Amino acid sequence: MVVLNASARLLLSAILCCSTVFASPTSKSSQNVIQLGRYSGTPAGAAYFLTNEPSGNYVVVAALKPDGTMTYTTAISNKGNGAHGNSTGPDPLFAQSTVKTSAASNVLAAVNAGSNTVSLFSINPKNPTDIQQIGQPVPTLGDFPISVAFNSKGTQACVLNAGGLTNGVNCFKIDKSLGLVPIKDTFRALNLSLANPPTGPANTLTQVLFNKDDSNLIVTVKGNAGPPVAPGFLAIWDVNADGSLSKNFTQVAPPVGGVLPFGTSVIPSSNALLVADPAIGAEIVDLSELSGGTSLSSSSKSSILNITKQGANCWTAYSSKTGNFYLADPPNARISEVSVDKNLKATVVRQYQRPPLSGTFDEDVVTLNGKDFLYILQANATEVGVMRLDGAGKARDIGNFNVAKPAQAAGLTINSVNLVGMTTFATRK
Repeated sequence: MVVLNASARLLLSAILCCSTVFASPTSKSSQNVIQLGRYSGTPAGAAYFLTNEPSGNYVVVAALKPDGTMTYTTAISNKGNGAHGNSTGPDPLFAQSTVKTSAASNVLAAVNAGSNTVSLFSINPKNPTDIQQIGQPVPTLGDFPISVAFNSKGTQACVLNAGGLTNGVNCFKIDKSLGLVPIKDTFRALNLSLANPPTGPANTLTQVLFNKDDSNLIVTVKGNAGPPVAPGFLAIWDVNADGSLSKNFTQVAPPVGGVLPFGTSVIPSSNALLVADPAIGAEIVDLSELSGGTSLSSSSKSSILNITKQGANCWTAYSSKTGNFYLADPPNARISEVSVDKNLKATVVRQYQRPPLSGTFDEDVVTLNGKDFLYILQANATEVGVMRLDGAGKARDIGNFNVAKPAQAAGLTINSVNLVGMTTFATRK
């Protein structure tokens, strides 16, 4: 998150002062699996995020009930270490999609920023709280991996390295027996001048993702809000039929006024992206005019969305049921619901207040029994907030589910400044 005004600085300072660490006196966090609680019956789905502890990174798993409420069940070792960038307080990786699921191939991938590796897990689609690591964590061939993306078929995963020594992307084939298998000719360096670990959140990388039809691989690069102002950009590679990437990336500038491209969601109805930008609120980036060149100004359809009185909108999620996007603003502890029309014009539909100073970070939407639910990592409060999306402009608070108590009882180290990520999976019969 990036703080750009006095009120946002004050709010963020309050957030940073409240960081907490929870672990039992006799820590059992050297185990591969730690029991946090029990859920009887078959859950409607599962949610996952990372402890991201430098002493050992765990995937925290929660069972999702049909009404959207949740019960923490296990924490499973990612067989690597987490890390914290050169900053204080929460948001340690300055990233979106540090952990990600693929419903197409029933797998989950998660980064180990402190070990320069990424892990793959199988997901039992009939009980998605049951995940099993496939193979061993594999090197990402770069430094400080922060984000992972699957293509739509679930056959390929790409990882973003954000460290100063070697930053860029690398891609892997999904093998259900071996795990992640490197794909030839997919390591691509960005060659940016960054610290290792990176100093942020300005002038850092945020996310890797595929576009709507998997023809492009995209990385968001944050700029600097100044002074002087130095806008970031999107780095976009072409993806070939065999999964390999074009030699060079196309550098796409944000629309005028955009500075800090952060968390990103694909706009399903067009070849465009909604990008959270803590300098202004959000921006729409149209990709329909990409031509494989080395640089490209924003399309005439690209635009910015000024969200008034924002602290810093950084993370995004999309609901297929409402057709709208949900942006997370940590300093204000607020979710902004945004619609995008067929002409790619964005509008704020409604804003929802979350618990003050809770830290609204990474988020994801999942459909349970025909209804969409938004799960928000409220890191500073060591909890997940849940909202039911009853329709456009009709989100309803379901509750906040604290992970500190079950973690402390089980001996799992939970640190509010290290928690990252949020991804979900719906049960299939």
